[in-house]
Amino acid sequence: MTLKDRNKLVVTGVKQIKKLDSELAILDTTAGLLSVMGKNLVIDDFIDQNKIIISGTIDKLAYNMIKLSLIKKILK
Repeated sequence: MTLKDRNKLVVTGVKQIKKLDSELAILDTTAGLLSVMGKNLVIDDFIDQNKIIISGTIDKLAYNMIKLSLIKKILK
């Protein structure tokens, strides 16, 4: 994972995009669920369904230890 100037994030090992809107992206990666929080988040590229490039103002990155089903309940 590489973050450049808090506005461009490159993540490898991405298995699936679970959620994406302008303020939150949840990615299922080989290292677990990764939450990307910020503003004006967009996917610039999704290469080989393994590497993703997200741009926007990135405020926080966190690996989640809770199950996705609980996240879905919270987001509803």
